[in-house]
Amino acid sequence: MNAKDVDLLRRSDLFRFLPDEHFERIRSLLQEERHDFGDLIVKQGEPASAFYILISGRARVVKSGANNGEEIVLGTLRPGDSFGARTRCKVSSTNSAISGDCRLPRFVE
Repeated sequence: MNAKDVDLLRRSDLFRFLPDEHFERIRSLLQEERHDFGDLIVKQGEPASAFYILISGRARVVKSGANNGEEIVLGTLRPGDSFGARTRCKVSSTNSAISGDCRLPRFVE
């Protein structure tokens, strides 16, 4: 991650008030992923296994409709937005899918 990416993460709701020493420890746990347009990042109905923060590009949040193959666009994620598993204690299935043309760090255990 470059300095601009780190600055975006530091301004995010998640890290805004975190002391620098704690942020640096968490930063070492991040693994950057790159996705091309249309790549599926999170699949609807599968357990959320990671937490993501978008650092560049855009991602669409979609849900499968009643008609076979129909996609309902629920929203667009932009740099600074986050999604995925929020806690280690409760991991639930996602009720939408996310695809995008973007770069994002992912928290892994």
